[in-house]
Amino acid sequence: FFASKYMSISSIKEINSTVYQKDFLKTTYILKAKIKSPKNFYDLIDALKNYKSLLRIYFPIDFIKNKENIDLTVKLEHYKLKK
Repeated sequence: FFASKYMSISSIKEINSTVYQKDFLKTTYILKAKIKSPKNFYDLIDALKNYKSLLRIYFPIDFIKNKENIDLTVKLEHYKLKK
């Protein structure tokens, strides 16, 4: 998974998957992960320009301090061409 380079992923929960504008498959997820600093998350956002599919990230993004890590929870949508 692309994001694992930037964070330690705890869980990815698929919410739903639908056809979007007849040519794309849109899948919605809730991602929970641990990061060392918010910079890790923003580095991921910056790296998405090189990702082969389109991701939409929703606000609010939950950052909760947990000892030396930050627990991150974010809703995202993944778009890819239908086969």
